[in-house]
Formats: sequence, C-alpha cells, structure tokens
Amino acid sequence: MGIFKNSVIDFMIFLLMFFGLIYIANGQWTAEGELEVRKQKLATTTYDRLVRPTETVAVKAALNLLSIDSLDTKSMTLTMTGWLTVDWTDSRLAWTVDGTLTADYFYALDTEIWKPELFIDNSKQDVKILNDAYLQFKVEKTGVVEWELPLIFQTHCEVDVTFYPFDKQSCSIELTSWAYTKEDLTLEALYEEIKTEDLQENGEWAVTGSEVKDKDLTETKVSGSVKTYPVLEFVITLRRKPPYYVTGVILPVLLVAFLQILVFVLPVDSGEKIGFSITVLLALAVLLTLVTDSMPASAVHISYLSVYLAMTLVLGVFCVFATVLVIRINFRDDAVPVPKWVYKLIRGCCVPISCWRGCCKNSVSTNKGDDNKSLSYDDNDDLLCWKDVSAILDWFFFVLLLVLTTLLTLIFALVLLIGGYT
Repeated sequence: MGIFKNSVIDFMIFLLMFFGLIYIANGQWTAEGELEVRKQKLATTTYDRLVRPTETVAVKAALNLLSIDSLDTKSMTLTMTGWLTVDWTDSRLAWTVDGTLTADYFYALDTEIWKPELFIDNSKQDVKILNDAYLQFKVEKTGVVEWELPLIFQTHCEVDVTFYPFDKQSCSIELTSWAYTKEDLTLEALYEEIKTEDLQENGEWAVTGSEVKDKDLTETKVSGSVKTYPVLEFVITLRRKPPYYVTGVILPVLLVAFLQILVFVLPVDSGEKIGFSITVLLALAVLLTLVTDSMPASAVHISYLSVYLAMTLVLGVFCVFATVLVIRINFRDDAVPVPKWVYKLIRGCCVPISCWRGCCKNSVSTNKGDDNKSLSYDDNDDLLCWKDVSAILDWFFFVLLLVLTTLLTLIFALVLLIGGYT
C-alpha cells in the first residue's frame, strides 16, 4: 500500500513538471525565442522594407501631449512637446507562438521594416520625413507594428487677437503622407481627440478642447493629373488666462484713459495744464506701442484693445488742443470784448450741456468787477469776460470727455467680455 501511494505521488510530480516545461516552452519569453522570430521574419529574402504590406495600408495615429511650451502670437508659432503614436498591420511579420517562437513581440529598427513616410505639413522647423535611426518599432505576433515618436512640435498657428486678452486660439498639427497617395495609404485617428493625460499645466494658456479631423491634400501635376494625399489634423483649442493681462495691460490703459481728462480740472494759473496733458498723451502712445508690438502684423484680425487705445489717443490729442484753446482764451486782454456769437455759444450750448453751476440755473456766473455776479441770459453781453469763457469751456470739456471716455470704455469692456467668452 505504501509503495502504491509513493508511485502515485511520483507520477503526479512528473505530470506537473511535464506540463510546466510545456508552458515554459510555449509561453515564456526567452532571448533565443525572440532571436528565432527575428531570423524567420527579417533575415530572409522574402521581406523587403521598401514594399508596403498591402495594396492600401490603414495607418492609425494619435497625438499625446506633454506640455504646451509657448504660443508666440507675433510670429504665429505654437511650440508643444509630446509624441506621436502610429500603428499599422504588416501581415508579413505575423507569427504563431510555439515551442520555437516563444516571443509575443520583438523590436526592430527603421532600417529593418517598412514604415509610412509621414511629415508635419504645417511645421515651422525643418520640413522633413519623420524618422529616428535609433528609435525602435514594437512588432507584435499579430503583425501590428507600433511606432512611438517623441517630438518637439513647432507649427504655424493662425492667431486671432480680436478679443485679446480674452481670446481663444485654435491651433493644429497636420500629419500628412509624403510618398503614398490615398490609394496606397489611409490615415485614421486612434482616438477622437488629443490625449492630454500627461499634459503639464501652462501658466498662460488653458486647454479647453481638442479634436481630430480627416482632410485631403490635393496636388495637380503638370500633366494635369491630380494626386490626393491623406492628412490627419490634430486640432487643439487654447484659451488665454487673463488675470495677468488685466492687471498688467487693461488696468493701466483704463487709468491713463481717465487720467487725461483731469487736465480740465487743473486751474489755468497753475501752469501745469500743457505739461500734464502732453505727459499723459505720451504715456498713451507708449502703451499703444507696447500692445501693438505683441500683436501679429496682420490686417485680417485687429485687436479691439488696439482700437480702444487708438481712440483714446485721439481723445488725448483733442485734450491737448482744447487745453491750448482754454489757456489762450484765459489770457486774452479783458479790454477786448467777448463777441456776441461766443456768448451765444456759451449760453446756448456749453452751459446747458455741462450743467455749469447747476443744471437748473438759467444764469452764468461772471468774474467781472469786484464782486461775482450772476449773469442772466437777458443781461448785457459785456458782463461776460474771457476768464469766464475759459472756466466754462474747461468744465464743458471735462464733462464731455468724461462722458465719451466712460461710454467708450463700457462698450470696449462689453465687446471684449461677450465676444471673448462666446
């Protein structure tokens, strides 16, 4: 009985060892097994890397982003770091795992197997075929070849700065077949959008969406024949983060715009009106130059901020002319009487519009004589002196420019906010 029991145990151990060896021989990777796969698939005269696998090869691609390095709005250049994942099936490289061919996959170089000739159509670097002599391709037992190519992408991006700094940009990377037409090779998307799982946050731009589009590139030969090449367009939508630009650009522009109208509050006798208005005008010119220098030289898209600055600059020039006019009127000789048409202009336009000394009063305060007098519209015109005209014009220009600047600023803010977030 003991001998029979020991024999059963020995037989079971033998079976376990036998099936274990079979499992190891058929499923476990060995260097010899992978070497044998390479010998049978690559080291033969039947495989030619210049011959495509099938009549029409279906190539699938995906874009994986690591970082958005910069978007230069002036040169319209988007720089990103990531890698391309490209898959296709080469049935000539397929094998069945058995006792000899134990590897599920092996790696090959660019010089050993066929690969699609691809390039970035809108690249601003050297436009060349995507390749890397030292990069390996992963070949699976089913014949699927996986190619992962890390790159720094520098591509052209059509920048729209209309609503700067509340703008959003839509940029793309166009992957195009170089040698093979659409009859030889098709490009398909592995995913419906760009993969951003490993994307690092950018301080200036936020990714709001992405998509992948199929396009065609058509080329007409001299003979009149038309060739169509497949294009895979990876589109990414970026929105500018505005807090920095609000505090560093928008706020200074608004403050200077309202600062220029304070020249009409300064007394004429202070002697600082001209200096103040010209200083503010120069500050506006500097701001306009700084903003314009950061914009692309394009007549297609014009920033509303540049338009606002230009209009504010025009108001600043008007302030200088108005200030010179007020000063000249203030220092005119009192012996020269105020013309009747000037009095009518002051009485019928400037005083009611600017609410001089109260909107409900039907009079103009004068400085002629020892005591201030209240001049009715029915009084003699001789009671209004040049200093009175100067003071009324000062207040009229202040009210007029305050209203114009406020309306212009409100319209500018509404256009930027509504247009930038719709």
